[in-house]
Amino acid sequence: MTGRPYRGLCVHSSNELYGADNILYSLLSGRDSAQWDVHVILPNDVPYRGLLSAKFSASGIPWEEMKLAVLRRRYYSLLGSPKYSVFFVHSVAGLIRRIRRQCFNVVHSNTFAVVPGAVAARLTKTPHVWHCHEIIVSPRVVRRVLAKLAVSLSDVVVAVSEAVRNNILLDAPAASNIRVVYNGIDVNSFLRPEHRSTVRSEFGLSNECVVAGTLGRLSYFKGQTFLLEAASFLKNVKNVRFMIVGDPFFGQEYYYKEILSRIRRFGLEDRVILSNFRDDAASLYAAMDISVSPSILPEPFGLMVVESMAAGKPVVATDQGGPREMVVDGETGYLVPVDDASVMADRLRLLAESPDLRRQMGEAGRRRAEELFTRERMVREFWTLMEEVVQKRSAG
Repeated sequence: MTGRPYRGLCVHSSNELYGADNILYSLLSGRDSAQWDVHVILPNDVPYRGLLSAKFSASGIPWEEMKLAVLRRRYYSLLGSPKYSVFFVHSVAGLIRRIRRQCFNVVHSNTFAVVPGAVAARLTKTPHVWHCHEIIVSPRVVRRVLAKLAVSLSDVVVAVSEAVRNNILLDAPAASNIRVVYNGIDVNSFLRPEHRSTVRSEFGLSNECVVAGTLGRLSYFKGQTFLLEAASFLKNVKNVRFMIVGDPFFGQEYYYKEILSRIRRFGLEDRVILSNFRDDAASLYAAMDISVSPSILPEPFGLMVVESMAAGKPVVATDQGGPREMVVDGETGYLVPVDDASVMADRLRLLAESPDLRRQMGEAGRRRAEELFTRERMVREFWTLMEEVVQKRSAG
C-alpha cells in the first residue's frame, strides 16, 4: 500500500479483559500502524471496570465510549425488545455520524452482540467485517436472525473456529463469505514456571498438591458447577485441589452463590479455591498442574485452552465446540462427554496420579500451540483479510 493508511472503525461489545477483549487488543496492538489507523467504540450501557480501555490508552490506541446497543439476554422478552429497538436506532445513528465524519474505509464489528456496527456500515455503504466469537445455541430465532444478518451485511464474516463457522452455516447454508481465522496468543508469555511457588503460597497451596484449575467468566455456560461435580468424585484423592478464577457477568451474580452452594453440598470446602478475576493468567497457569475447560455449552474457541497449552499444561475439556480443534485427545489432554462428570473425574485422576503423563501431554500441547495458535499468525491473517476487503470494494 502507498499513500495514506486505511482507517478502520472497530465496534466492540465489552470493556473487560476476557476472550474477545484480549483478541481485539492483540489485533489492534499488533497491526502495522503505518498501514492502519484505527478507532475503537466501546459500550457504557452496563458498569465496566475499564480494563480494555486502559490497555488501549497505554498503547496509544484511540477509543471512545458511547451508548451502544449491545445485544444482551435481558432484551429477549416482550418488555426488553421495544427498549432495545429504541436503543438500537440511536446507536446506529451515532455510528453513522462517526463513519461519515471520519471517513472510515471499513467497519469491524467484534462479536455478534454489536449489530449496530453492521447496519451503520450498510447504510453508509462502508465495507464491513463481522468477527464472530460466539456459538449461539438458543434462542434459535436469535441464532437464525444473527446468522442471516452476519452473512448478508458483511463483506466477510470471520469465524474464530470451524465450530463457529458450522454454527452459522446451520442457518445460512449457502454462505460463501465466511473465513476461519483462529485466535492466537503470545505463546512465550504464558510459560512462567518461576511464578509457581509465589501464587501457590498466596493461595495456601503446598508444592505437593496437584492443582486442577479453570479461568473465565463465572456462568452456567462455562460449567464451573460441572467441574465441581467431577471434583466430588475425587474427594478420596487427598492431594488434589481445584482452582476457579473469574467474575460473573453483570446481572448474573446469583451464579456465584450457586457455586458456593455446590461446594458446600459436595463437601469441598477444603478442596476448592475461589478467586475473583485476575489479569495475571500466566502466573495462574504456572500454579496449576492441569487445566480444565468444563463448559456445558460449546465453546466458540476456548482461549483458556490454548493459553494452557502454551503454559505446558495438559487440558481436560468437554468434547464440543472449539476445543475439539485444539485438544488432541490422549496426546495433549483429554476430551470428555459433557453429560458425565465421572468421566472427567477419571481423566483428572489419571493426570493427578502421573507426573510423567502431565509432563508429556503438556509438552505436546505447547508444541501444538507454537505451531497453530500464535499471535503473529492471527494478526497477519486478519489484517491481510481486512486489506483485501477494502481493496475489493474499491475495485468494484
